[in-house]
Amino acid sequence: MTVFFADGKKLHVVVKAKVFIGLGDLELSYNFYVVKKLNHPVLFSLDFLQMTGCQINLQKKCILFNNGLTFIPIQTFDSSMLLLKSAKHVIVPPHSKAIIFTRLTNRAVSRFNSENALGLIEPFVTAQQRGLCVARTLVKNSQTNQFACRVFNPWQKVCKNST
Repeated sequence: MTVFFADGKKLHVVVKAKVFIGLGDLELSYNFYVVKKLNHPVLFSLDFLQMTGCQINLQKKCILFNNGLTFIPIQTFDSSMLLLKSAKHVIVPPHSKAIIFTRLTNRAVSRFNSENALGLIEPFVTAQQRGLCVARTLVKNSQTNQFACRVFNPWQKVCKNST
């Protein structure tokens, strides 16, 4: 089978492999093509997406498979983004807000090292998966590598955020 980029150029297929996949309660086998020079680690074809009952939710930035039983985030990093993690385990009670302390990951520290560097904390899909809403916050580089971050739990259940 010949595989093409969206612009019509041929992709170099390295190997075709039949892969068995489990998506929640759905188990299936599908032929995947390993190709060179993709900009993304994986691309799904329309027949695969239809076969698995795929629903793409751009508002929630996720892909649902198998009637919503399997959730995959579609938000990805680009080269200008740095990752923050909570500095300690946090539990946010239902219908509550909290200020939590976050820190840059080790790899991100070296990229955000200028004394006057400014950054914008924005929600990432993993916080949403845990049920937390994250407020956007403008921060200045901190010598302690700790940044205050405001979160809100709008749900009727406790939300947990682990380090």
